[in-house]
Amino acid sequence: MFGSKLVRRSKMLLVVMAIALIVTSLAGCSGKKQPTDEAIKIGMIAPMTGPQQFEGQTEVNAVKMAVDEVNKAGGILGGRMITLISEDDMAKPADGVSAIEKLITKDKVVAIQGAQWSSVSKAIMPVLEKYGVPAVTAISTAPDITEGTLPGKDWIFRVIPHDGLVAGSFANFLKNTLKASKVDVLAVNDDWGRQSTAAIKTEFEKLGGTLPVIEYYTGGETNFLPQLTKIKNDKPDALFLVAQSQDGSMIVKQLKELGWKVPVAGLGAFASDTFISLAKDAAEGVYSLAQYADGVDTAGNKAFVDAWKARYPKSLLPDKYAWGPYTATKVIIKAIEKAGSTDPKKIQEALKTVTYDGITGQIAFDQKHQAHPDVYITQVKNGKAVVVNAVPTK
Repeated sequence: MFGSKLVRRSKMLLVVMAIALIVTSLAGCSGKKQPTDEAIKIGMIAPMTGPQQFEGQTEVNAVKMAVDEVNKAGGILGGRMITLISEDDMAKPADGVSAIEKLITKDKVVAIQGAQWSSVSKAIMPVLEKYGVPAVTAISTAPDITEGTLPGKDWIFRVIPHDGLVAGSFANFLKNTLKASKVDVLAVNDDWGRQSTAAIKTEFEKLGGTLPVIEYYTGGETNFLPQLTKIKNDKPDALFLVAQSQDGSMIVKQLKELGWKVPVAGLGAFASDTFISLAKDAAEGVYSLAQYADGVDTAGNKAFVDAWKARYPKSLLPDKYAWGPYTATKVIIKAIEKAGSTDPKKIQEALKTVTYDGITGQIAFDQKHQAHPDVYITQVKNGKAVVVNAVPTK
């Protein structure tokens, strides 16, 4: 009796094993890999400490929002979730390189959002090439990141228009709208500040204007009175600034202390709620060439602003540090879907042809990996950056 039961169990076990073997064999013959629920790791670097931490924290919040939206909708590649790993680069090239090395070699990310500062982006480009991992920058606007022959150029993409693409429009605004023929400059002394100033100078001089005084300052500086006094004594028709929100707010405050009323036009963060909240009434009237403003009149932007306010009710309204990293992250995720793979090389190839219907319009890269969304000329009126005009960059 006991022997017959054992025989029946043995037969059943053999049947189960046979069925399992057949199923496994059929799956192998189909050529399809078994689905995996392993999370897809995307990295980002941003300045989370130091003088640029205001912008860095906004960037982190924006990327988290983009990732959470995708995960909430069910993930990608058959339901795989996205895991974000962020590192602090302090807006310093050496720290950016260390952060990228860690993200790639230890965390095994498949793509990177960043860097944000041009100097950091240039520093990490050879590292991207060394390991064959693509990155999409959202803030770096130094032209030679995509226009030049820097090592690693093939591995970086840019969603924000670079300074060379916008300089002509802004120079035309200074000359023909502000009626300024003599403009002086105060700019941060880094790759972004120097290249932005050079681009504006070239385009403004083509229109017959001059920039006789160009002053540079170190990022994080707190006393701008010596440079502003020198510029005031030159009596320009307008002042052109290249600065981020914290530095820019102190510049316009100290400009007000001098009691000097002059048209001010800025490149950087002058259309952001962060700048306006820091500068307070000293921000009134300041013009800006902005890659993004919360008042842009598109359905996509209205939805984005509403979602931002719902998620971060105590935060300031989104600015380019929110728009850019959010957009870049969505572009990376779209490219992973297009590639159908988490292989970094395949993601890099997919980025070359991916299109993304973004907050202010469609994002697609040209042969140099540069996207061409519109930019906006804004002016601060009653504590709000109002869009004066939209300017195409293609």
